[in-house]
Amino acid sequence: MARRIGCAGSVALLAALLVVGCGSGSQDASTTKTTKAQWARQAFAICRRLGHEQQRRHYAFERAHGMSLGEPGQREQEQINTDFVMPYVERKVDELRALPVPEGEQGKIEQILKSMEEGIRVSRAHPDWLAAPTEAHPIPFAKTIELTAAYGIWDCGQA
Repeated sequence: MARRIGCAGSVALLAALLVVGCGSGSQDASTTKTTKAQWARQAFAICRRLGHEQQRRHYAFERAHGMSLGEPGQREQEQINTDFVMPYVERKVDELRALPVPEGEQGKIEQILKSMEEGIRVSRAHPDWLAAPTEAHPIPFAKTIELTAAYGIWDCGQA
């Protein structure tokens, strides 16, 4: 009898864990109701976390490669952008795309993400434009900065 209760108890515990486990994974975007404010808070947290991580690794890279304190030179900045900035912007895009999108906000959010992807594409093709923008070649993320500021997630516009 004790064995039967133990087995039944184990089955009940396993079933409870499966139910709890299923609720903790990623949710189907079609059943998730996220508000614009919730999405913006989550997006801002992602971008802030990745920005801090990028900054820490950037400083470690400078120290490891004997880069002088202060402003890096043009070539050094291009290397930093290629080695650190672009991968972090790509991670921002990936993590933001993984968030459930609030109903009615798909177009605005997609526009932000596409502008980030365009900034990455242009920066990889012309690393000097991000390192030292000019009037003829403005910062590749200018549109991203504008869109993220308007949406309330300005930290996501920082490359």
